[in-house]
Amino acid sequence: MIHPIRRLPCLVVLLAATAVTAQEATHWSLQPVSRPKPPAVADAEWVRTPIDRFILGRLEREGIRPSPRAERVDLARRMGLVMHGLPPAHDDVTAFVDDGRGHAFDRVVDQALASPRYGERWARHWLDIVRFAETNGFETNLPREGAWPYRDWVIRAFNEDMPYDRFVTAQLAGDMYGDDAATGFLVAGPWDNVKSVIPEVSAAQRADELADMINVTSTAFLGMTVACARCHDHKFDQVTQKDYYAMQGTLAGVQHGQRPLRSRDEDGVKEKLEQVEARIKALTASLNAFPARGIPERTAVIIDEEAAQGPVSITALAKFTGHGDNPAGTARGRKSDPGDLQRAPNLSGRGYSVLDRMPNRDLLVYHPNVTGRHRIWISWGAGWHNHAQDAIYLLDADGDVKTTNDRIQLAVVDQRGFADGTLDIKNQALWSGLKDVGVHDLSSTSSIVLRSGPSTTSHVTADVVIVAPEAASSSAVAALRDPVRSDRNIEGFAPVRASALRFTAFATNTTYEPCIDELEAWTPATDVGSRNVALASAGAKATSSGNYANNPKHKLEHINDGQFGNPRSWISDTQGTGWVQVDFAEPTVIDRVAWGRDQTKKFSDRLATRYAIEVLTDAGWVQVASSFSRLPFGVDASAAPALRLGHLPADQGEEGLRLIAQRTAARADAARLRKRPQVYAGRFVQPEPTRFLHRGEVTAPKEEVTPNIPAVLGSLKLASDTPESARREALARAIVDKSNPLTARVMVNRIWLHHFGEGLVDTPSDFGRMGTQPSHPELLDWLAAEFMESGWSVKHIQRLILRSATWAQASTPRPKGLRVDADTRLLWRFPPRRLEAEAIRDAVLSVSGELDLKMGGRGFELFEPNGNYVRFYDPRKVFAKDGFRRMVYARVIRMEKDGTFGAFDAPDAGQSCAERTRSTTALQCLNLLNAPFMTRRADAFAKRVSKDVGAALPEQVRRAFVLAFLRAPSETELRGGVRLVTDHGLPALCRVLLNANEFLYLP
Repeated sequence: MIHPIRRLPCLVVLLAATAVTAQEATHWSLQPVSRPKPPAVADAEWVRTPIDRFILGRLEREGIRPSPRAERVDLARRMGLVMHGLPPAHDDVTAFVDDGRGHAFDRVVDQALASPRYGERWARHWLDIVRFAETNGFETNLPREGAWPYRDWVIRAFNEDMPYDRFVTAQLAGDMYGDDAATGFLVAGPWDNVKSVIPEVSAAQRADELADMINVTSTAFLGMTVACARCHDHKFDQVTQKDYYAMQGTLAGVQHGQRPLRSRDEDGVKEKLEQVEARIKALTASLNAFPARGIPERTAVIIDEEAAQGPVSITALAKFTGHGDNPAGTARGRKSDPGDLQRAPNLSGRGYSVLDRMPNRDLLVYHPNVTGRHRIWISWGAGWHNHAQDAIYLLDADGDVKTTNDRIQLAVVDQRGFADGTLDIKNQALWSGLKDVGVHDLSSTSSIVLRSGPSTTSHVTADVVIVAPEAASSSAVAALRDPVRSDRNIEGFAPVRASALRFTAFATNTTYEPCIDELEAWTPATDVGSRNVALASAGAKATSSGNYANNPKHKLEHINDGQFGNPRSWISDTQGTGWVQVDFAEPTVIDRVAWGRDQTKKFSDRLATRYAIEVLTDAGWVQVASSFSRLPFGVDASAAPALRLGHLPADQGEEGLRLIAQRTAARADAARLRKRPQVYAGRFVQPEPTRFLHRGEVTAPKEEVTPNIPAVLGSLKLASDTPESARREALARAIVDKSNPLTARVMVNRIWLHHFGEGLVDTPSDFGRMGTQPSHPELLDWLAAEFMESGWSVKHIQRLILRSATWAQASTPRPKGLRVDADTRLLWRFPPRRLEAEAIRDAVLSVSGELDLKMGGRGFELFEPNGNYVRFYDPRKVFAKDGFRRMVYARVIRMEKDGTFGAFDAPDAGQSCAERTRSTTALQCLNLLNAPFMTRRADAFAKRVSKDVGAALPEQVRRAFVLAFLRAPSETELRGGVRLVTDHGLPALCRVLLNANEFLYLP
């Protein structure tokens, strides 16, 4: 026999289930919203808005009189703190107190609702609900970049009085309406970015993500705890487990992550971009009309750290011990330095090399492999104080470093400075620019030697050297071709009769084997066109140094098959090098060769950056093109004046400079218009069918469930294959449908909560049977109906509340009121309450005169993170000016609280917080009195007072009271304040005032 007591738990569950079945259909929150008539009251003169009739009617039934109207100073201070989270300016309070016109307080209400400070204050309440933070939480707690646009969107929505139905819809499906940032709501919660390799664990992590989304969506908008039905039917409300998985189906395509943030005026942006692109095209056409500088056939661009293979190379006689990457920017020596008509742009490419410290030694040899009279330019790494002051450049006639009697000195340079001798030591890795060291006769063996001086402590650096034919050069820079491209390069040359073509790669942009999409050889253009004689279909045959093994995408036969793209390309069998040759069907005159890594522009790796192209003539192999007359790979010098205009007369050069400047500005505008910042607002994919999970176990899937809302609220009537975005949109429409009994009730209750400190329903996110009954059910319904009929205007409801006699009551306690209604639920007075953490910090900064009211954008840091993969955050002790912004703009770190104000019940964004607790602890007192942040603010407060009124102690005390409390001190307070300032200084008085209840509590 089972003891009766042991049956009790089962009996309780059975009774609870029976109660749900019997009572849920009549539960108050699921009844249609009605519009009760405001009750008649005895004291009708007290009534200011219909709200007052509902409040006064209940008070009269309980035999309690309402409290007198608060003083104007108190009303002004209450208005600022409730609606803005900031004390009002003293001048504004004085103007209100002295305003003898009718409806003076109505004007204060309108001003409060119109201020941008309003949105910042009320957004904070909503961000608590959605557990907004800018880190992921869990064990790594990594930063979440791009989350802040959602915070700014919420602030803007409140300031603009966005209709609440649109506010809801945007947060669930804003990507469909141009509100990309709004869907940050869905992914604002914690996210475990460390995924398990075990499929079952990974599936459980995903199920937890969706449970979090379901929970915040159902509680925030509906006041329903749908997530309680994840593993079984809800124990108290009419929500089944099937309802849970049906709702999961509406959100199953939402994934954590970033996506591009579109402009609010996307059509306008597109129109502007088209205009700018047309201007760029016109400017480019004007620049192209300038006569081009001829490209010499025998130019050598020799790069430090160049591969030893190939005709143009270097020989390192010392070790490379470092590398200097030029910093970003357009200033002289930086990565994007454009140069001018007399000075070359930055040609350093990947930056400069640092060589081993060895005094009086040959360190590096440049081999240009050219013949005839050539101008030589040298360059090096500049900008650091410890670079060599006596680096020597020599021309070695025979290229043999063992013989030195054939050398001439080209230059001795101070490598701390620029090529023109300017010393501007910034201790940054800068490029020197090109130094012209004259015209010299070169043979094919001639080399340029970089040698160290006697110093044993300085660093010798090496960078690009250029050698160009005398006739095609100037002292500014040689004529150089554009850098090699990954898609298609056209190599033009004088027409030549050839029977074969050979392409030899000496280096690539990666460590892999070189890859060529297609190798083409074209005949000169005529009236009947031009022919590619390298095609296999034209009878040409290909051979190579070796082919990539066992890969059907990269065969030798693809080199001349006339088809483009990575799957039809050739790859060598040797890292960095290789050659491929095409023999024509018969000798033919050609004048250009075309080649590329991938003409479809999908791949850019394995690109041959150093190469030579030869053709077979009757006299043998002849080089017709190479990379050695090109700008170094990676250099963008398309608008460089010295390269485009250096050979022109002065007047044409100046006109060209003007066009280049205009095109550069236009390109910057285009880049800005094209740029789409990334916002952490979720990524959306079409989900797999949603299945009912037995007991919530991911390993126990049962039948398929179609996307839907809880059945007690109706049906979405969606199919299993409904597009992902349509699911979220349908969910949003069902939530904001005026027949939905919950949405309007829940939101007006939240609005009421933050005006009076407690909602009409004091479980604001649970309107189910485990929640509380409304204290004024008729008022709740009247407000909900008014809310919907006003077009879902939040400010309309707030205006009714703020103009009511109920909200304007004094907060002074009365014995009878405390005896009958100690919790002030019946609102016989205005319920006093302490400010929240953010409002305290903002108010302190406001009074000290340090508050920065800059709105929007990336937030400031309250914490100093470590640099590890697992992040720990230490509270900052000292703040720059941006740290004095309103606290709504602080970067919220999940699971962490501000070192000073976190003790004031600030949530840690770990879960939704519909209503903050209000505790009283010793730590709160200690923080406000002794925290370094507070002592510094007291000092700033004191300086502000002294600046305002000078050194007279009574005036200082009066001014401090006015700034802190918006009133003058009493005689007793004045005497005590003067005595405190005399004994301990003005900052001590300021600390006392900032710690007073009058400062910290709503009046």
